[in-house]
Amino acid sequence: MTKHIHADLMLQYAKDAMESETPWDNWEIFDIVLNIWINLYCTPSWFEDVKYRRKQKRCYLNGIEVPELGYPVGIGSKYQPNVRISINEQTVFLKDFESSEGAQAYAKALIESIKEEIK
Repeated sequence: MTKHIHADLMLQYAKDAMESETPWDNWEIFDIVLNIWINLYCTPSWFEDVKYRRKQKRCYLNGIEVPELGYPVGIGSKYQPNVRISINEQTVFLKDFESSEGAQAYAKALIESIKEEIK
């Protein structure tokens, strides 16, 4: 038997639930219609075809709030892998890839490049 697709996230959520009465405050669900991550307002149902994630830590670069460096850049679905960078919910960069592995490698290199640039 294989583990549930969201098993690792469920474990993270359970740890949050041990520290908070409202653990969903730290979580988001992907809205496929709007193509954005939105806040959860209750315990997730953990549907297999839905994407969930813990909210990314935020930092400021030149006064603009952005995800903290070192956290994954948004990677598209396994059917359409891509790297997307959004600021204030507006996509400012989008690059499609043949595979999720290619998108992940590109995202990692991009993050390292940004880290070097702001040193």
